[in-house]
Amino acid sequence: MDEDWSSDDYEEVKQAKRRTIRSALIISSIIFLCTFILGGYLIYSKIFNVAVGVCGNKIIEVKTQPNNEFDFVHFKRDCGATTGYSYQLSILDHGSELPNKGGNVFISEQDFDVEWKDDRTILLSIVSGEIYKKKKMYRGVKIEYKDS
Repeated sequence: MDEDWSSDDYEEVKQAKRRTIRSALIISSIIFLCTFILGGYLIYSKIFNVAVGVCGNKIIEVKTQPNNEFDFVHFKRDCGATTGYSYQLSILDHGSELPNKGGNVFISEQDFDVEWKDDRTILLSIVSGEIYKKKKMYRGVKIEYKDS
């Protein structure tokens, strides 16, 4: 050991070096953890957005309720080759855009006819086939079903 250095000075330098290494390890661990969490979130959000983006709606018809409060939107929803497509109906506020979601009133594998019977009633004429959603009432609008 050098004469200018005492053993106390040497111990202080060693402890300072250990503290620096420990601090560097903690900071590195925090940076790694934040990067891991952020990367995981970005991957998850990318997969989720892709999954949602696979589906698309093709509007068949839009008809406004006689008192102009609601529109019904009759549309075909296609979610790719593995799921095929379905025919759907949503009731929306008058003038609202159809979101890229499934129908909020009726979903079927077969197409159907639909009309406003009066201000508070929609009449759906359905044919045979699997029905996935079938509401009788939505936001004060009654939905009646007639087999074709």
